[in-house]
Amino acid sequence: MLTGISSSAEQAYIQKHPYLNGPDPALNRKLRQETRSCWTRVQVPGDINLQVTGLPQPEYGLDPALLSDRKQRPEGDPMAWRPAFVPYAWKVNQIPDSARDILSVGCGSAAEIGALRCLGKGRNIHAVDFRQAFTPEVQARYSFDFVCGHWLDFIRSRSSSFDAVFSNHCMEHIYNDPTEVLRLIAQSLRPGGVYVFAMPIEMSSSNPYSRFYPVLMNRFIYPWMLDAVDCGHPWKTDLPELAWRLRAAGFSSVEFFFREGGLSYQHAPPDSMFDRNFQDSWSISRVTHAATSSESAPLRMLDWLRQCVYRIKSRLKINILKNELTHEVLVRATKPPS
Repeated sequence: MLTGISSSAEQAYIQKHPYLNGPDPALNRKLRQETRSCWTRVQVPGDINLQVTGLPQPEYGLDPALLSDRKQRPEGDPMAWRPAFVPYAWKVNQIPDSARDILSVGCGSAAEIGALRCLGKGRNIHAVDFRQAFTPEVQARYSFDFVCGHWLDFIRSRSSSFDAVFSNHCMEHIYNDPTEVLRLIAQSLRPGGVYVFAMPIEMSSSNPYSRFYPVLMNRFIYPWMLDAVDCGHPWKTDLPELAWRLRAAGFSSVEFFFREGGLSYQHAPPDSMFDRNFQDSWSISRVTHAATSSESAPLRMLDWLRQCVYRIKSRLKINILKNELTHEVLVRATKPPS
């Protein structure tokens, strides 16, 4: 867990430049020095019971109506290409049929809203993100309320307001105490509500990279291997820690789901639900960070050399390899009914 970065401006800078090679060389050097000493490993009790389920090839079972009329979609609709549905379908299926008020945290382009809307009519969908990345036409099509702002500020004022909260690859980006964040989410849920979320388990023993993190913290190695460390993912966790924190936050039931074979979130399983002529053009949306070449101040020789190394490694796709080797877990945490 990356702790001690309390400045919201620095947090935003790290999120935009997770390899600490952004346009401010002085800030890059400062953060490289600070972050190396801010990584801490959480020790959890040894008696954590885990409920883990391996899911077969996803049985989507959702209403395909929103997926079949591509020609009628407004420009900029993130669901216009049906394969955009794949990363979300097996996740939103864990939201119970009884959920009527659903909050999407970090909705991005609203692709996950499209998947949530496919769960059926009669649901009130709310979304929050720090910026609006979709068009008004898309919002009208999927019929959801949107708040632009920090999602933690939003849920603090929404106690017992939702039957389900959903987030997709959002939790690994938090710099706050994860237990406190999860407690806020639990407070925003009604009794019996669920929090369904997906995130990478970067400290799992199944991830080869996790074995090298102590080595990467060496003061000589750290500045050169930040694409493997990835400061943009401050919460690196595993299943025991997740279960421990969720129960400490007030959830009574914690379930973990993996796709068959432990596929990473970048693998799209083929499914007869999608037209065969789309098979070769599947492009699952994801975020990659490339080294920046725009500088606002003169670079020192060492900074210039580091930039060159980052560019070479971005070509070699070191961070993408890390993502491929990191398993994605889907979590369903249930709040007590009373």
